[in-house]
Amino acid sequence: LTDKKKSLQNLPHARQGYAANLFYTAGGRFSGSDYHISKLGVEGAWVLELKSRHMLVAELRAQDAFNSPFSEEVFSTDLLSGLGRYDRRLRGTRGMGAAVSFICYLLRNETGLLSAAPFYEIAYVHTGGRYRPHSGAGATLSYKLWRFPFPFGINYTHNLQDGNNQIGFVFGGKF
Repeated sequence: LTDKKKSLQNLPHARQGYAANLFYTAGGRFSGSDYHISKLGVEGAWVLELKSRHMLVAELRAQDAFNSPFSEEVFSTDLLSGLGRYDRRLRGTRGMGAAVSFICYLLRNETGLLSAAPFYEIAYVHTGGRYRPHSGAGATLSYKLWRFPFPFGINYTHNLQDGNNQIGFVFGGKF
């Protein structure tokens, strides 16, 4: 709430930010598992916040589930940005994904923020001896109150591989 006045004003100039994450997950018989599990992943994001507070976001992800059983392999939805909603996903030993979205604030006032966020995301998962794509495009329309900072709204996703359309409700998000 202390940032509300600043957030309602335009920036003096555009600014950018970066984020990176590297993780390793392991387990085996010593932890009670029937299988040896090893998974290595890396994530990165770049954000450009324009003077009017609109944001352009680009994300990259990669994972490798070496020495892991079928149940612990990489899902294509783990490589996507999480913006889309899918009823199908691919499973494989490794993969990579990328996403781009633009968050446009349609309304910024003393009560909250109304935003529209179109996106495109794609992942390639290694399964069956080759890389198979999983991609989608869509948009989220959401509203966030200043005193209750969890956005709520509606999401539309079009799966570009099978033509499936998903409409879902959104509550919460990343921050």
